[in-house]
Amino acid sequence: METQSPKPYYEDADVSLILEPNDGKIYLHVDVRRWTPSIAKKCYSVLRTLFEDMQDSGYLEAFSITPNPKFAAMFGAESIHKFIHEKKDYEVVRWDLK
Repeated sequence: METQSPKPYYEDADVSLILEPNDGKIYLHVDVRRWTPSIAKKCYSVLRTLFEDMQDSGYLEAFSITPNPKFAAMFGAESIHKFIHEKKDYEVVRWDLK
């Protein structure tokens, strides 16, 4: 399969979520520009809807590469790989959508 262009899924003044289908997998690019409890609640809602849409489309998992794995873990992701790039720690995280 080919890499497809990233697709915006959700965006407002505080949060953007972009999907990048690649080789039969979906990678999430999440940018949180401001953090409050109400924004966290909004993120839970958006991700719940996204994961339901992905399941309906036949996807079984989603991935993200993040310097902030604790943020991803708050939303149910598990760390599957760690690496250093340009002297910065990153983790690959996965959501099981089954």
